[in-house]
Amino acid sequence: MKLRAFTVMASLAVALALLPVASRVHAQEVENAGFTSAITDGQPADYRQEFPNTVSVVYFYAELLGMAGQSATHRWKHEGSVQAEVGFSVHGERQPTWSSHKMPPDMTGVWSVEVIDAGGKVLSENTFGYSPSL
Repeated sequence: MKLRAFTVMASLAVALALLPVASRVHAQEVENAGFTSAITDGQPADYRQEFPNTVSVVYFYAELLGMAGQSATHRWKHEGSVQAEVGFSVHGERQPTWSSHKMPPDMTGVWSVEVIDAGGKVLSENTFGYSPSL
């Protein structure tokens, strides 16, 4: 019985090794996405979901997986209306990306950033609140 289990496992390992590399690479994914007050050494300084309208710039950070050789876009929206799009060329299998948006103090409400692939598919959407200071 142990020999049979070993044979099945060995056969499975050989089959997996023979799969084309592309089939073993991640599907397009977005990880560690969120908003921050700053980017320091290529990393978010913090993760926040609310900003007072005294903050003049908000940053969006996301790691793109399985997209090497493709392009992606951060689409900034305020209350559903597109405000800006920032495009990226993706070079690695796990690539950090970030963009920033200068925040008009009078545009309070719900903001979002969509991460979009080259075909226009929305891979993720994150939101934050931008509200008057108390």
